[in-house]
Amino acid sequence: MSWKNNVLKAVCLAALMSCDGATESGSELKREATPESPTSNLVRVRDGSRIDFVMVSNNRGYKLACDNPLKLNRLIEATGYPANLISTTQVLEMDSQAYLDLAPNEQPVLSCVSDKKVLYRANIDQTTKYFFSDPVKGKTRLYMFGCQALVDAMGFQLANATELSANFIDDLNIFSVANDDDISCISGVPVGAGVKWKSGANTEKLVAQGTDIGFTSFEALLPNGTTAPLTITKEVGRCDWIQKIFLGSGLLVTGKSPDDFYNQSCELTITAAAKTPLETSLKFNAATAKVQPVVTTDCSLNRKYSKPSEFNPCSVTADKGTVTLTVKPEANCQDVFKFDASTRKLSLSDLPLLGVSCHAEFSAELSGVVSEPKTVTVERVCALGTKPNATGTCEVVACDSEHRYQDSWTVPSDESKGYRLMYCPATGIAEDRGLGSCFAGYEKRMDQCRKACASDFLEGDVRTSGIANGSLTEICKNGDISSIRTCNANALLRDNVCLLTCDKVHVDGNSWDVGITNGTQKNSCVGTTLTAGPITCSSGYLLRAGSCKIACDSQHVEGDTWSEPIGYGNRDNLCNGQGQIVSSVSCIAGYEFKEGACKANLPPPPKNCGTRLHDTTWTITDCGTGGEYRVRQRCDNGNVVVVSSTKIGNICR
Repeated sequence: MSWKNNVLKAVCLAALMSCDGATESGSELKREATPESPTSNLVRVRDGSRIDFVMVSNNRGYKLACDNPLKLNRLIEATGYPANLISTTQVLEMDSQAYLDLAPNEQPVLSCVSDKKVLYRANIDQTTKYFFSDPVKGKTRLYMFGCQALVDAMGFQLANATELSANFIDDLNIFSVANDDDISCISGVPVGAGVKWKSGANTEKLVAQGTDIGFTSFEALLPNGTTAPLTITKEVGRCDWIQKIFLGSGLLVTGKSPDDFYNQSCELTITAAAKTPLETSLKFNAATAKVQPVVTTDCSLNRKYSKPSEFNPCSVTADKGTVTLTVKPEANCQDVFKFDASTRKLSLSDLPLLGVSCHAEFSAELSGVVSEPKTVTVERVCALGTKPNATGTCEVVACDSEHRYQDSWTVPSDESKGYRLMYCPATGIAEDRGLGSCFAGYEKRMDQCRKACASDFLEGDVRTSGIANGSLTEICKNGDISSIRTCNANALLRDNVCLLTCDKVHVDGNSWDVGITNGTQKNSCVGTTLTAGPITCSSGYLLRAGSCKIACDSQHVEGDTWSEPIGYGNRDNLCNGQGQIVSSVSCIAGYEFKEGACKANLPPPPKNCGTRLHDTTWTITDCGTGGEYRVRQRCDNGNVVVVSSTKIGNICR
């Protein structure tokens, strides 16, 4: 197994950075740490005036150390020695042989804080064992716990223990577990054992007013399976309505919440095995949801008044609790507000001094929970049309020596060409309310007096109206009306009239001649349509296909071709670009053009007609394909030609 040892040792080195104390042969796991050992004990060690506590297990001493007496007392109890009997323990002197034989300096210190110590667990013989190592004494030297209370008192959590393969202990001897390093407790329960809650858990109940909360049961078992005693170790809040029923083996919690159970709670601490190393607790809490009163009011929250009667009495109510009024500032405002608690009506007895704001703050309280405040603020102001004076009183506002608040009058204005309306407002500064009436010859328009061209047509006015094929714009200036005619895009101005145009030059009804190649054309304008009229060609030209072309005669123009018959043939003609007729003659078969005419060609002498003359006919009987035929023949220029052939029988005779 040497290869396996090397591999696992390498794993050890990688995980721990050092395997101090690991050997190939050495310790053997004894598994003898127990929760109750008759040989374990607790002694006191005196060093001058100082007393230390040392736990003795397997004749080895383990110093106990904590940062305060309460934690030290708990650590002492965790060894299994009753704290109330500490004064009965044996006292050893620091330099005594009995103390030196315990060799406490060779063992790790059992402290309440174990940040540098490491908790391990290993499954050995199908049982989980728990150990710890102290880097001061060696990272691989393990000390086995004998009881659960000691694990807890040293600050370890079993759930956070590092898993360790038993192979590192039994086979490879990487970790040292010696019998002398087992820490057996004086009394206690095995590691991992504790009180188990058979029923019950930390409970939060949201309770409404005047409701039955039902039954909640609690029962706990000791590690030996017997029932753990239950006690109520603390009650916090209003718990007079809670019923706590102990039934020997357990506890029932029930009750009905009071009708006035607002913003309150009751919390019970239920403890099993109280004042023992196995002590554990659960919480039962019955509480209402936080209910905050709400204050409502129909009062105007921030208003200014010139007299108390302007303030309309209003209501201030709360959905729960009692409404209270706080006046701020009290010194200047105590006599301003009047609140009737029975009717919950707020009114004003007086107004504060000028420049002072008085606040009526309303709130409601329900079982210690206070509502959001509602504040009504009032101030004294001078009535409309009055203002504060140097004496602190209000006097009527005046705009000048003649006109006071709300007076109206007129003043002439040459610039405005009329009379302006004036008014004295609450500010005491005269206001120009606009133009009243105009001087003669002027009319009022938009707070101005303008010279008039007509009753409804004033200086600077522009009006536009429609006319045929355009618009008419009129402008009033210096009492006269000037006009501008604007024609539409399809019309032109002629003699102050907009007439339709067909080409942006000529208007409806116009006609004119337009020169074209070798002639002229008469055009006319009808509305917006340009109409092309008749064409007249120049002398020596004829109109053909919309254009004037050079003529060869009264009928034919350049490019024309035509034929005319002549004796025994035709004459083909062409009119060329110079107005000349070019001709060519073609004769029928047997004729040729000679001496200005088509003349016949004389036939050659007879060939096979024998003595028969040209153009004579005769009939013969001939045997041909398919039978006998009667054939009509003719002499044509000395050659015999067949004129017709008629079958007269199927068999030649």
